[in-house]
Formats: sequence, C-alpha cells, structure tokens
Amino acid sequence: MLNIHDSIATIVAVKVTSHAPRDWMPGEVRLLDWRESGLAKPSVARCSKVLEIQEADVKYVIGHLTTRDRSAVTAGLRDVGGF
Repeated sequence: MLNIHDSIATIVAVKVTSHAPRDWMPGEVRLLDWRESGLAKPSVARCSKVLEIQEADVKYVIGHLTTRDRSAVTAGLRDVGGF
C-alpha cells in the first residue's frame, strides 16, 4: 500500500507469516489467494505488525496481492487502527 504525507511517499508493509492466524489478535488476515500472490505456503498477514518504508528500502518483490486479499488486508489495517 502506498501512503503519501507532505509529498513524501512511503510503502506500508505488514508482516506475512505461514503460521495460523491468532484468533485472539485483531487484524490477522488469511491470504486466500496466496499462490496467485507468489507465496510458497498458505499465509497470514499480521496487520498489527505495520512498517512504513521508502521505496529505496525494498530489495525485491515476491509478488502482489490480489484485489480480494488487498481489500481484506486494508480492512485488517482498519481493524487495528492502522488506517
């Protein structure tokens, strides 16, 4: 996700893990289209683990979320107060 403040663009990144979602933790989003996104295993986005980085900090891209998973992650970020 791209975030722009005062004409400075940052990338909003969340931790992605192959561990099962923690039911007691808000913002745990199962990535339903993990294969299409380029991930090797079923994965969960942990929206409570947010990091804002600049494009220069990105070393490589594994893949891209589908529209369905991107919408779910955005909702997960809202659930934890990230957006």
